[in-house]
Amino acid sequence: MTQPPTPQFNRVYPDPKLTVDYDEAIRFLQLAFKRFPHGQLKSWAGQHEFNYPTLVSLRNNTLRRPAPVQVQKALEKFDFLTDIIRVTRGGKSTHEFVFQGGEALAQFHHQLKEYENTTPTSDPGSAARK
Repeated sequence: MTQPPTPQFNRVYPDPKLTVDYDEAIRFLQLAFKRFPHGQLKSWAGQHEFNYPTLVSLRNNTLRRPAPVQVQKALEKFDFLTDIIRVTRGGKSTHEFVFQGGEALAQFHHQLKEYENTTPTSDPGSAARK
């Protein structure tokens, strides 16, 4: 008995229902990184071979230019395997991340919603440090 063919990612014509834009992926990572206890982002960066200042810039939304490869690598550490594509919308070039299946994309959106509902919008200790 033969196995059905494994679906292959098509970089030219990816399924648009399996994509998230760069801004949504950044939002996910920012919220995820803000949930780390104080000081843990640095050890996480070292453990996963990331440049710590780049992760801080990503978390604080202060990157000088888009970093889709870094975003993809970080998403992978949260168990989201994606492919990067470049698209043009409204005359402006941007990146999107194509998930390998609908289940992974649904999990991504579920986690993002949980982060948005549970992550404080500001650091409660920041007023005390000023």
